[in-house]
Amino acid sequence: TVSVFLVMAVFTSLFVHFLLLSTAFSVLVKEIDFSLCGGKINDFWSSTGLTPQSPCERDMVVEQMLSLDMNTNIGIIGSLPNQVIKQIRIHWLLQLVRITPTGFDFSSLDLLLDRMWKFDLLPGFELMGNPSDFFQDFSTQDELNMWYKLIQTMVRRYIQRYGEAWVKQWRFETWNEPDHKDFCNVNFSLSTYLRYFDASLSALKTISEDLQLGGPGGSCRHPHFLKFCYGLLDHVENGINSFNSSIKPSLDFLSFHKKGDGQNMELVVKNEKKTIKEIQNLYPMLRNIPIVNDEADPMKGWWRNEDWRAEVEYPIFVAENINNHKTMYFDEKTEAIFTLLSNDNAFLSYAPTQFTQRTLLARIQESNSSYTNSLFIKKPIFNFMVLQSHIGGQWLNIPNQIENVTIYGSQKTKVNSYFTWASTIILATSKEEMQPMLELNLKNLPPTNTSLMYNTFSLSNKLSKNPYRQWQKMGRPASLSQEQIQTLIVASRIQHSQPKLLKVSKTGAKLNFILPSPIIFAVQLCSMNPIQLPPQPYWLKLTKSSNSVLVLSWRFSGDTSCLSSFIIQFSATSPISGYTSLTTDWVTDLYFQLLNPG
Repeated sequence: TVSVFLVMAVFTSLFVHFLLLSTAFSVLVKEIDFSLCGGKINDFWSSTGLTPQSPCERDMVVEQMLSLDMNTNIGIIGSLPNQVIKQIRIHWLLQLVRITPTGFDFSSLDLLLDRMWKFDLLPGFELMGNPSDFFQDFSTQDELNMWYKLIQTMVRRYIQRYGEAWVKQWRFETWNEPDHKDFCNVNFSLSTYLRYFDASLSALKTISEDLQLGGPGGSCRHPHFLKFCYGLLDHVENGINSFNSSIKPSLDFLSFHKKGDGQNMELVVKNEKKTIKEIQNLYPMLRNIPIVNDEADPMKGWWRNEDWRAEVEYPIFVAENINNHKTMYFDEKTEAIFTLLSNDNAFLSYAPTQFTQRTLLARIQESNSSYTNSLFIKKPIFNFMVLQSHIGGQWLNIPNQIENVTIYGSQKTKVNSYFTWASTIILATSKEEMQPMLELNLKNLPPTNTSLMYNTFSLSNKLSKNPYRQWQKMGRPASLSQEQIQTLIVASRIQHSQPKLLKVSKTGAKLNFILPSPIIFAVQLCSMNPIQLPPQPYWLKLTKSSNSVLVLSWRFSGDTSCLSSFIIQFSATSPISGYTSLTTDWVTDLYFQLLNPG
């Protein structure tokens, strides 16, 4: 018997997204003038990251990074619409390489990168690790020559394997947080660390000037975490390349890590601004280098047990952080060229904190030492990225003076697409005691040949729509029945309304909503193209994430902003005698979980 799955795209008309943070208001009135546009959006939020456990034990790194669980994790992240996450920055990738008597064994690294390539995800490639524990301190020319050969051989291999265009998009980066001295048996001093940098830079730039190397990838904070950070920047500003003097020390981007404290997200941009100002004063030649905060999380310590990481408060923090960066670097005039904000949250969670660690997905294992046969459940932070994926085109100019309220939005026009215009505005409230009413006054909507439609999406801590609270109600079981699994899957879906016609008058349109709090709320507006259908989904894949659950994933060549849902149909016979629909709710990303019929 051959089982056949079919995925179809269903579209509505007009889509706008809102996120709102609230403290002390009952009515929030916002006027949105679609004739007032800000700058072009560069989707600077498009990165996540992870690290393997026990990174200095190569066998453990290989087991984790090549496991079925990691494959499922990467696949689900890769299913987010519109490539809202394009990059996974992974520590210790070079631990997957072995040095052999005849050269280098890249087979394990090949498998991981093949998986990422399959899901259209770029590696954030830190030149970090100690293959076969060969390297001691980088003090000898033999070690430096071996490192240079390793990087050269590896990069040429992957250019041949994936194509130069793809590898040129990788952000290579120096060793993560060198001032924390987590070096896996390498005894770096500042001078030998700089020699490591020179050999790495020479290996990349000898292949192509277009290959990117950034750094120092550290916290770069006073008083104890500056020696390697500022030592590298001083070397780039004033030094000579000790490995190849014809290649000037340089960085293609300046990376550092600034996080929140779990309460105040303004600390992130505040500390970024302080560090950028100090660096630009000390090293004026670095003023025009793009800035990357590739660990910009609401709170450090990914493994820490924090209930808010399982609930809607986590994406509220992230939304505020995105908006703060938009305001700081794109609305206001600044010399800093900010290009990337990364949330370091692609880790594999483990018991007993499956939902409450800093992850996009909750992983429920059959046993705590297992990296196979686990159930993955979408958390509110994952679903927020689905909503964030529709932010694109140009920023809307939405003034906001209300304390503890985050609101931002975008609009975009399309040609040769199933929709001609879409707008997304994001809003969020965080105070549980409030139940604000939101009134949106929409002005100067663009002229269209078709009616405008809207629908709403939201994330909340409501029991029926919060998988963590459902799991707690079940008694936090490690082993789940099929009924419990289905309950968690359903609770992990985005709440939504049916598409409605937007009533537009000469003065615009008005929408009113009563919002339970805390909440992530999204209103989507779309104008459809009546003569063009959405492209057909393709590359449908069926994989097993656990003995109980199958995962369907697919690709979609268009923008999903004005799709209301994908419909999944199934035929149990071959030749096909008819399809049965598997979807009873909206599917808003590019994967679908279903119970294994056995």
